[in-house]
Amino acid sequence: MHCHPTYNIGAVLDGHATVECDGHAHEQPTGSTTLFNAFDAHASAWYGERNHYFVINIGEATWQRLCMALGDGHQPLQLRGPISRDQIIFHMMLGLREELLSRPENVGLDDIAALLATIARRGFTRDDETAPLEALDAFRDRLSLATEQGEGPLRIEELAGHLDLSRFQFSRLLRNMIGLQPRRLRLQLMVATAQSEIVSGVPLSSAAMNAGFSDQSHMNREFRRTLGITPREYQRVVRPGIL
Repeated sequence: MHCHPTYNIGAVLDGHATVECDGHAHEQPTGSTTLFNAFDAHASAWYGERNHYFVINIGEATWQRLCMALGDGHQPLQLRGPISRDQIIFHMMLGLREELLSRPENVGLDDIAALLATIARRGFTRDDETAPLEALDAFRDRLSLATEQGEGPLRIEELAGHLDLSRFQFSRLLRNMIGLQPRRLRLQLMVATAQSEIVSGVPLSSAAMNAGFSDQSHMNREFRRTLGITPREYQRVVRPGIL
């Protein structure tokens, strides 16, 4: 399982896959559209010989601006994903892609707003009532920082305390917002910390210890589960001079 710190709207141009989200597997054929909120936990499996996607990544601040323009200015929206087979949405994505390829200077935020407005009109959004907006913003900021930079082993109690929530309230927030239990989130953050350690040149054994894994084998298992590769394979990509 993995997640992204941005809202993702993607068109499947070629290929075939399934995506697992909220405990269910969804078909992801050519002509469908993927709709993921920030930090939605999901896992994909590809079956086509060639898998080709066009994806729009929308950051939190831009998403809030888009929602303010669409709604009453108070309640943000969530995408009702993960898969849409609505051909109007799909062809709008194709049109945006073509414009970006041929005349990128003509594409702006208004075009993304029009896309989101269509997605909302066609019933693929919902109001975000999972938690107070301040708690969601603080959580996303904290999670982005931990995911991108790595900050050493993080305890669930620390994350909950950072938001002034009890562990129970924090667990409910995680389930509602990203479909993860606290333990699974902590393991993903440990992998993110290990990634940061490896990029900085720390040996794999030290990276495992610094990230809070019980041993290097534990780190290997979680790396495979989260990223689909081993720490050694990741090291070869980010530190190509290391044998």
